[in-house]
Amino acid sequence: LVSLRLHGNSLSGSLPEPALPNSTCDDLRVLDLGDNKFSGLLPDFVTRFSNVQVLDLSHNMFSGEIPAGLGQLNLDKLNLSYNNFSGLLPNFGEGKFGKENFEGNNPDLCGYPLGSCNGRGSSMSPGAIA
Repeated sequence: LVSLRLHGNSLSGSLPEPALPNSTCDDLRVLDLGDNKFSGLLPDFVTRFSNVQVLDLSHNMFSGEIPAGLGQLNLDKLNLSYNNFSGLLPNFGEGKFGKENFEGNNPDLCGYPLGSCNGRGSSMSPGAIA
C-alpha cells in the first residue's frame, strides 16, 4: 500500500489501530484522512509510518497533544488544521511548515511556527530554552 486516501468520507470515531499491531506500512507514502469526523487523541502508531511524505489529518475533531514522534517523520506536506489539538508542537524543523498547517486549532496549541507557549500547554517552565 503506497497511498491511502479516505478524504471526505464522513468517517467517524477514534482512529483504529492497524489490524496487524506490528505493521509499519513501510511503503506508505500518502496518508490522507482529512475532512472526516475522526475524534479523540491522535494515536502514536501514526508515527511508525516512517516513509510517509504526505500526511493530511485536517478538518477532523482530533484533540489533545500531537505526538512528539510526528516531528521525526520526513514529511514533505503536513496538514493538521481545523482540529482541536493543544499543547506544544513537535519540532518539525524551523521553516518547514507554516501557520496555515495548524490554523483553526485550540488556541492552546503553541510552539514554532505558532506563538510562544509562555508556559501554557507545555511541560516546560516559562523562559525555558529548548
